[in-house]
Amino acid sequence: AKIEAAQAKKEAKKEAKKAAAARKQAKKEAAQAKKAVQREAKKAAAAHKQAQIAAAKAKKAAQNEEAKMKAAVVAAHKQAQIEAAQAKIAALEHEAKKASAAAARRKAWLES
Repeated sequence: AKIEAAQAKKEAKKEAKKAAAARKQAKKEAAQAKKAVQREAKKAAAAHKQAQIAAAKAKKAAQNEEAKMKAAVVAAHKQAQIEAAQAKIAALEHEAKKASAAAARRKAWLES
């Protein structure tokens, strides 16, 4: 019985050692997993920040394009107004020349 008890004690000690080793291993793996999760979280945060920066740049570029388009529309409108005014001036000059020629003909007719 003494021998059996000693044997059982030995077995129990062995099992306790195994359990401690398993606990240590589990702790180690948990720490590694935690570190991996933190690493991934850091990467995800960095990627999110990059995406935000890219979105901000895209928004700014779109706003710049919109401003350029508006400026182009305004410029085209001004150009059209200038051309219309020039056409009006040309028409008025033509009318003035015609009136002047008619007046000269009338004067010549009256004098003859």
